[in-house]
Amino acid sequence: MSDDAHLLINDPSSLPAVATTIGAIPASHTITAYDQLPHPDDAVLLQDHPGLIVHA
Repeated sequence: MSDDAHLLINDPSSLPAVATTIGAIPASHTITAYDQLPHPDDAVLLQDHPGLIVHA
């Protein structure tokens, strides 16, 4: 992973913290998030980020 790539792994209880973290990462960075969500549509709760790749 390079300095501008981030890996986030979370379960439903940490979704608010992950959303805040995503919002703080510069738009030029890549974020790969592995999320344990009750329903895949819950991924919309995450911050919109141009470099975000969500694996639910």
